[in-house]
Amino acid sequence: MPEQRIEQRELLRAERPPPATTIVVRGGRDTVGKLRSHAQRTARAWSLDELPLLGISVFAVLGITLDEMLARR
Repeated sequence: MPEQRIEQRELLRAERPPPATTIVVRGGRDTVGKLRSHAQRTARAWSLDELPLLGISVFAVLGITLDEMLARR
């Protein structure tokens, strides 16, 4: 029996994002192969409109600048 993906359409917001820009950072060393394997793993678990949803994990922090976050790591 094929694995069942979790459909994400119902969880997406319909409104436009706020005018302020949000920076999302992915830490550590990345290679094309590593990003590809992460995206494929996500696609096995999630779907959007019944199609595999490609994605990678990210780390997001609100309330501090990127420089402050990097200084703490």
